[in-house]
Amino acid sequence: MPDDMIVALGEADGVMNVNFVAGFVWTDPSDGSIQPTKAPERDMNDPFDFLTSKGKGSGVGPPMSRLMDQFDLAIKLAGAEHVGIGSDFDGASHFPIGLDDISRMPLVTDALLERGHSPEAVEGILGANDLRLLAKTL
Repeated sequence: MPDDMIVALGEADGVMNVNFVAGFVWTDPSDGSIQPTKAPERDMNDPFDFLTSKGKGSGVGPPMSRLMDQFDLAIKLAGAEHVGIGSDFDGASHFPIGLDDISRMPLVTDALLERGHSPEAVEGILGANDLRLLAKTL
């Protein structure tokens, strides 16, 4: 998602669920100065390739710090109350190193806290933000 879309989602009281899939995590979080552009047709891949790709390199997923950079950017742009978890553990096959499955979610909790996010913000990111949005819209 481009930065302006993340900002707009927060302003609309939505929630952006950060995806854990390696192919998405390897991309650099935007600093706001780079606008996404459509790749030339010859370079376009099936978007579902991201679900089975480990991303850059040959078979090694991205470091967990890259995922946390994605969280930090989303929090900076939309606010912590508009960020959630979009792990894709139910359909993808490659994730950041150490996040092999749902049992490793405490690593995400610890990393968010270590990066200075409050326990209340982390509780929201881990599910309360999505529950608030569902209760509001259903």
